[in-house]
Amino acid sequence: MLNKVLEGDPIVCGLVALMTILVAAAIHKFFSEGKTSTSRSAVSTTDAFDIDGDWADEGTQDVKKTLKEKVEEAPKLVMDNPTKPAGGVPPVKPKVNKGPFKIGERIVISSGELEGRHGVIADIWDGESYPVDLDLPVISNDKLSDQQQQTIKVDILKKEGDALADLPTRANVHQGCLDETTGRIAIFMMKTLRSVTDGICTNQLKLKEKSPLHSWQYWEKVYPPYLEFLSRGILMKAKLADLEQSIHPQNPKGTYKRVVEAVKSPQATKSWNCRIEGQFWMVGMGPEGTMVIPVNNIRQVICVVGYQKPLGALLGQMPRPPKVQLTILPWYGRLIHDTLVTSTTGTNQMELAPPPLTQQLAASCQAAISEGRVVFRLQQLEATDGSTEGVPFVKPIFKPPPAQPAPDFSKEPTATQEERSAVENMTELLAFSPKTPLSSWNCIRLPSQTDPSKTMLTIVQGQGQKLHEVELKKEYSALLVLKTVLSLATSKMNGKRPIMVGVDDPQVVNRMRFLCQGISNFQIAFLKVERKAQAPPAGMGN
Repeated sequence: MLNKVLEGDPIVCGLVALMTILVAAAIHKFFSEGKTSTSRSAVSTTDAFDIDGDWADEGTQDVKKTLKEKVEEAPKLVMDNPTKPAGGVPPVKPKVNKGPFKIGERIVISSGELEGRHGVIADIWDGESYPVDLDLPVISNDKLSDQQQQTIKVDILKKEGDALADLPTRANVHQGCLDETTGRIAIFMMKTLRSVTDGICTNQLKLKEKSPLHSWQYWEKVYPPYLEFLSRGILMKAKLADLEQSIHPQNPKGTYKRVVEAVKSPQATKSWNCRIEGQFWMVGMGPEGTMVIPVNNIRQVICVVGYQKPLGALLGQMPRPPKVQLTILPWYGRLIHDTLVTSTTGTNQMELAPPPLTQQLAASCQAAISEGRVVFRLQQLEATDGSTEGVPFVKPIFKPPPAQPAPDFSKEPTATQEERSAVENMTELLAFSPKTPLSSWNCIRLPSQTDPSKTMLTIVQGQGQKLHEVELKKEYSALLVLKTVLSLATSKMNGKRPIMVGVDDPQVVNRMRFLCQGISNFQIAFLKVERKAQAPPAGMGN
């Protein structure tokens, strides 16, 4: 069920951009000497966004915020802190363990179709079998199984082996993210993987289209040349000092050595064949990362670490858990995500969990935490009897929302002189980059916090941060919204405007679409806002 446009946020990606021209040129020379590519992208830039690894803030006059401040200001999903009970969710009742295994205990399946698969005991036994959540998804007929929850007979379960000796140090995490140097290294490696994949698919596999998913679809063909390029070939085309500077301009020394270690490590890139792919509900953020729950197994909870920002802070303000398409990867005792994150609709519209499911997801998250079942790492890569066998690539299936009817402007009166003037002023402003949260502004009517009898027009950016607030003393109209956006853009945003404006009234939306249809790179979106009290209708500001 499609509930809402993503708060007007155009989720945009630069699909195969590298961190520097230097590295891009090196890859091109390494894989396609003298060749030119005619490939085109198979993924629309409005369908997804790709984290570009830029640690610099853009577009506001605020000082650069610390990571802790960013997390604190991040949109709240179901749970502000998933380690505490969410509102309306009863505390988890402890279960009595009986039989040879306990809930949360790590196991390996010793025979049958799932032989060698690792997982965790997810619930109490029935005398013969245990509910088990497997680490890696179950693939059936080249599709993700509709039912990931497994019930396994106890006689084919065995306890997972001890941890390997001399495991590399587990990656540090702070406020749900890798430390900056590690995050930059991981981003660099994914960007490089994307470009290496493009070269192989174009020149060796002769594919006509580019796709960021090809890295996983053709992993067995991509990894050997990717390993060769990062461990040796790149230094034949670029100087070490320049390369490290491109990875981390402020702290470059030693970064390339860590890249080589990671691309060879079974606890990192070498085991990216062991992926957790599919659709997930993003449920809450905590200090260890963002809690996500597979759509086809809401009992299982996975903790995913972010880069510059936590995964849960990327999508903007959400009233209920959003559903996203993710690829989750191992990284030195943590789980990170592919930088490409998409909606499940294949558009910039985000599907949200219905209210009853929202409560189920919150309860599931708290149960997994209390029972020690949260998946923080792929322990099978770290166990003495661990499997490094991955799962086949499964092409995502997107379900577009129903087609929206074309706007009807037949009843809209001719623009007034004041409206034409506001539109003309809007055309003269520069637009923010689509990669920044400031590319979308949401205009929402809310009661005043100091005087509930007054109505305020509040403007927030794509990630929920308040930008401006003004009392509505006259009618709520398209002209009023345009003037308010213009005033904010010129007074506080250095003359820059958003590329999308969300408005919470359908009449105002239609009028603004009529007035602004001639402005390039400027969209008006309707915001479906849930309120405790009814908002004043259009034409009534107070």
